[in-house]
Formats: sequence, C-alpha cells, structure tokens
Amino acid sequence: MVMIMMLGKGKGEGKKEHTPGRSWVKRILDADKLDKLNKELADAVIRADPKKVEEALKNGANPNTKESGRPLLGWATIMSNLELDRDKIAKYVRIVEILLNAGANEYIGSLKRDDSFIKALQQQVTSLGYTKELLDDYLFTYPQEPPLIHWAIFMLSSNVVKILIERRKVNLDESWQGYTPLMLAAVNGDMEIVKMLVKAGANITLDNGYWTAEDLARQNGHIEVAEYLKNKAAEQRRG
Repeated sequence: MVMIMMLGKGKGEGKKEHTPGRSWVKRILDADKLDKLNKELADAVIRADPKKVEEALKNGANPNTKESGRPLLGWATIMSNLELDRDKIAKYVRIVEILLNAGANEYIGSLKRDDSFIKALQQQVTSLGYTKELLDDYLFTYPQEPPLIHWAIFMLSSNVVKILIERRKVNLDESWQGYTPLMLAAVNGDMEIVKMLVKAGANITLDNGYWTAEDLARQNGHIEVAEYLKNKAAEQRRG
C-alpha cells in the first residue's frame, strides 16, 4: 500500500501517515470483481450456457456488457441465427430472455459493422466449425442486423416478443428487409405471435409496396392466419 508522508510543524506534530480510505480501496476491489463477473458473463453467453449466464447476473454482472464492441444481447441474437444445432438455438434464445429480464437494453446497438466486429464474428463462426463462405453469405444476405423483435419472431420466441411488447419500447411497424414484425410472423404462420402483435396495435393493413401481412400468410400456405388478419382488418375498418 502506498504511504504518503506529511511533515507537520509545531508541538505535538510530527510525521503523519495518510493512507487511502477504505471506501477508495473497496471501489477498486469492487471494480475488479465486476470486471471478472462481466468476463464470466460474456464467456457464458458465447458458449450458450444459460445457467452460467443466470449465475453471473445473480452475482452482479452487467447485462449490458459488451464483447468486441457489441452488446451481449446482440451476440446472443446473432449466434442464434448462425447456429445450426436446434438445442444451441434454444439456449441462445433463452439467454436473450434472461438478459432482457435482467435489464439489458433491447436496442442492441449500432447497425454499423466495423472491422473489429467482423473479425470477432469470423472468430466465432470459425470456432463453431463453419466456413468463411457461410459468413460472407450471411453478411451479404443481411447487410444490417435486424431489430431484436424481428430476431425474436424469426426464432419463434413468443416469450421474447411478449417481453418487448409489454415494455412498450419497440416500434411494432418498423420495417426490416421490407418486413414489419407482423409480416414476418405471418410468413412464419405463427398465430400466437400474430395475435399478440395485433392486440398490441400493429398495423394490419400496412404493405411493403407489394404485400400485406395477410397476403404473405396466404402465399405461404397459412390460411388460418390469413383469414384471422382479414377479419381483424375488416373489424378495424368498421371501427
């Protein structure tokens, strides 16, 4: 410990030793502990280990921790799409839910892909045993990361969609790649999520320049979903 020596004058005054206060030392120790917990959290997210994620968060890790400049919530959603193993996909989706429940910011950050992010993503893809061609195809097909609600719908995760809707922090009519959340749910034929979005106020009659959500449901063979949307649109028009 660093000792700071001060010279005093006068009777009864001599050398005084001043040491950093306990609160200052505690802050340093707490910061070191938090840094370690955040690293454990990042490792658990990348390895798709929901139990370890919950443990790290319970011990005080920051749910908005970043890895290679990207929030862990973003990494979990990205890897859930790149991963081919269904069990791993389910684990990543579960991790998204855990992070959201712990207070992670659902706006997962800039859509910009800088060199450090691309390099980190390449390392993750390689560690999973996939080829560079797969990553190149992914980056070409999806030039921008989708909003989290689109990811959740794509992964058929009604729990994540429910969390996002309840927090009222998402634009239900936001378009990504020409699809609103409702359109994407209609393409998937996911009646549960479709009803959830309609109840929350998603625009049923909105089109992407070509098709409405009803059209997309019908084109993909989801007749029940298409009829539901048709009836709901009629109800809205009647007021």
